[in-house]
Amino acid sequence: MIHRLKKQLKRLNVQKLLYPVLSLFSHKKHRETAEHARQVMEEYSPQPLSDAFAENKVVRTPAYDLQIIIPAYNAQQYITECLNSIVNQRTAYSYKIVVIDDGSTDRTAELLEAFDNENITIIHQENKGFSGARNTGLKEIDSSYIMFVDSDDKLAEDAVQVLLQTAIENNADIVQGGNYEWDGDLLTVHNSFPDSTQLPKNKLTGYPWGKVMKSRLFENLCFPEHYLFEDTIFSFLVNEQADVICSVSQIVYYYRVNWNSISHTVAENPRSIETVWITEMLLEMRKSLLYRSDTKEFYEIFMKQVILNYKRTKQLPECVQKSIFVVHAQMLRETFSQSFGMYKPLFHSLYNDDYGRYRLYCMLA
Repeated sequence: MIHRLKKQLKRLNVQKLLYPVLSLFSHKKHRETAEHARQVMEEYSPQPLSDAFAENKVVRTPAYDLQIIIPAYNAQQYITECLNSIVNQRTAYSYKIVVIDDGSTDRTAELLEAFDNENITIIHQENKGFSGARNTGLKEIDSSYIMFVDSDDKLAEDAVQVLLQTAIENNADIVQGGNYEWDGDLLTVHNSFPDSTQLPKNKLTGYPWGKVMKSRLFENLCFPEHYLFEDTIFSFLVNEQADVICSVSQIVYYYRVNWNSISHTVAENPRSIETVWITEMLLEMRKSLLYRSDTKEFYEIFMKQVILNYKRTKQLPECVQKSIFVVHAQMLRETFSQSFGMYKPLFHSLYNDDYGRYRLYCMLA
């Protein structure tokens, strides 16, 4: 209920109504060196030591149109439904399914082995987490396109056909479709898109699922291991390589809401700070890859990430939140010299060390 109420308030654009008034009373400067801020953050929850560089083998003359990668950990409740939605796809395109049993301790392995399908490859490994499991599926890619599906979700029956047809007809690097969000019985449209062959990068979702992507986008990239929020690589690195981006209006993916998942319970966990660590690490990777960041498109992506980082860490001790603010401000100053119009109040609050207005803006966003 609270989740749906927040969505309604967002649609009413409460921020534009309240921020100008409340900001008059929210001015609160906070100055702290970036070095000290990082020390505070490190002592609270150290930065993981990994990045997103990889050397994956991408077959130049692939045998399949699509490779579907499914990480599965203790997925006995939903894995059969998930796989059935994939093996029963109505499509003229060829696809292989790679399921990574990531050290499951329940009946997941048994249920996987029960599938008698020549297009399914099952890999059993010690537990490495979501990133480690997906990375195993990326090591050898024998397809033109790849797709990620989570083991508790499922595909719409025409998803592969709809996405690949659009991709191949337009020689697209990425094609994304709409998705339903459901928590057992209630279905709601979570993301919907127009039929477009010129979708801007900043309109792509940051999720791994609900889209097909050219395999070449992952030839030298992987998911950073030991980090939470590993899918941040899409908006910061993966999408950057795409020249042709398309979207389809059709619903292609069913995303199951799990209120006990990390994304819904991480707020008070010290590791929620990893959303800031991974933002900083990926910004550094963009520099080393010579990606241009001072653009309107990436500015919008970055500012959305700042707001998201705040929401993920807003229940941490205030001294840590203030240090996060300082690190956000430094990232902003080193990357952008102007506000490009959008998010102007947030831009100025970061540039002018105004912690109070930064917090207010992110709270209302």
